[in-house]
Amino acid sequence: MKKATSIYLYFLTGFFPLVFSPDGFSNIFATKRFFFVTSTLIYLASIIVLCIVKRYRPRLNIPCYFAIGYLVTTVISALVSEHFPKTLLGTSRFEGLFTVFLYVAVFICVSLFGNISSGIQYTLIGSSFIFGVICVLQLQGLNPFGLYPSNMTFFDGGVRYSGSYIGTIGNADLVGAYLCIVIPLLFFILIRSRIKLKALALFPLATLIYTAMKMSVSACIVGLAAGLVFAVPIILHLKKKGVLIYSTALVTTAVAGLIVLYKVDFDAGLFHELHEILNGNISDEFGSNRIRIWRDVISVIPEAVLFGKGPDTMLLEGFEKFSTYYPALNKALTTSIDVAHNEYLNVLYHQGALGLISYLGIILSSLFIWLKNNRSALGISVIAYCTSAFFGFSMCLVAPFFWTALALMTKASDDSEAFI
Repeated sequence: MKKATSIYLYFLTGFFPLVFSPDGFSNIFATKRFFFVTSTLIYLASIIVLCIVKRYRPRLNIPCYFAIGYLVTTVISALVSEHFPKTLLGTSRFEGLFTVFLYVAVFICVSLFGNISSGIQYTLIGSSFIFGVICVLQLQGLNPFGLYPSNMTFFDGGVRYSGSYIGTIGNADLVGAYLCIVIPLLFFILIRSRIKLKALALFPLATLIYTAMKMSVSACIVGLAAGLVFAVPIILHLKKKGVLIYSTALVTTAVAGLIVLYKVDFDAGLFHELHEILNGNISDEFGSNRIRIWRDVISVIPEAVLFGKGPDTMLLEGFEKFSTYYPALNKALTTSIDVAHNEYLNVLYHQGALGLISYLGIILSSLFIWLKNNRSALGISVIAYCTSAFFGFSMCLVAPFFWTALALMTKASDDSEAFI
């Protein structure tokens, strides 16, 4: 079972981030979805067969029980939804009951049998470097592998086409979530591992940090900043007194920063929006229209509080569409609301309060185990991802990395080979 899990992790860290369609970004979601579903079903089937043959009786931890609760809640949500049977696969993001089942099953299996060996760390370094190089080339206006349509580049996003696409994942928001998981792992390899690994990790880390800064996804920057905040006391091996001093300094700095933002208007960007919010001026357009989306979504949650509207059915709610004018095209393009752009609000809408409680239970109980038993980089990755998730959304292009990191986090320890 451990060998089967190791093979799956090699696939997930090495091949899956880099696979793309010959048709470029227009078909990358379908391609990655195929490889995710196929590989995961093969992995889960092999685990089931091996467990039967070996007569293995799993001993589940608390996060696994929360995960089962999350799956059960999603099953009920899908079955009682007025949109059944569309809830089985989902209507727009492929985040229906079937995909949630795959996430939960992978989480439980990896938490039982997973381990990050040195070989998987090398694989992560290699794939991250290739991914980072592709992103850097795209940020220089190039089009490696023809992922963009002919005569288009990264900088045509929001000008000649809707959205922003980069790397071999596509949507820049999803790339930001992926970087929140990978960058902390590479950073800890750099500062904690053997000399050979240090040298290898430096190159992909540099390319990914450059990508994170240049693609300007605020959720990614905020997530990485949150990860850094929690990483400092771990890196410095601070004891209780040191953590108290660090926390006090951090809170003082945060309060001072809020006071500055309240008093000073930076005219544009994230800091301008924070200044306006602190002064009570909240526009629906803030956060790339996220404020409006959140208000619309929250307004209908009372209609199905316990079990939600059914997984991945927001597209069917009929929220008012966005209309954005593109000067280069001389026309306006409309965008439908099919996701809340906040993973926690998204779960609350789709799977209800019981689903959100279970989902948060998985994360918080896993973090508790991490804090109690070890302080590996996996916890920093999860914290960074969960912070960015306040402004992001789940899709199978990146979500498998989060669920496996979450599972491995409950096992890895500082004195093992899998120190990250």
